[in-house]
Amino acid sequence: MADDPNNTEISNKMETSSLENEIKPGKRMKALRDVMSKTISSYTNNLRLIKRLNNVDSKILKQLEKDTVSQLKGNIQTELEQMFEEEQVEPLLNNLDTLADHTPSHNTAWRPCGDVRNDSVAHLAALNREKLKVLQGQLSELEAQNRLMVHKVGKREEHLFRTKDKIINCTHDFKQTLMEENALIKSLSGR
Repeated sequence: MADDPNNTEISNKMETSSLENEIKPGKRMKALRDVMSKTISSYTNNLRLIKRLNNVDSKILKQLEKDTVSQLKGNIQTELEQMFEEEQVEPLLNNLDTLADHTPSHNTAWRPCGDVRNDSVAHLAALNREKLKVLQGQLSELEAQNRLMVHKVGKREEHLFRTKDKIINCTHDFKQTLMEENALIKSLSGR
């Protein structure tokens, strides 16, 4: 099975054509392939596909199991490579490598510190700026209304003072008139 010349020829053609079309893998793609290869090996090394049978040579069963596991590994690897190609995983990971290489190393990514108040400050800053703009607008409106009210109240106070002065003058005139009448009444009654 494993030594079938047709299978070997087909796999060689697939490898040659995939190498021609393949982009040079970056470190993240190599790491992904390495992890997947180790996972496949770990999975397939622990497989026991065939139970021991009486009357059957164990060497033949072991060879059959070995060939089956080898074919399973190849099929899984081929399927993974097809998935990587269809989903364009390699170009994406290579772009990630490029971005990571061009990013200055002193920049660190934000990580939550565990204190919700501190963690949410950056997220709430934009909302707080919007609220501040609204409040500043309201404050400006209230200050304009306050200036208008001060002007109106000032005019009314002036009017009240003038009215008070008029009342005082009228009261003074009324008292004088009253005193003159009383004096006139006294002088007329004394006659």
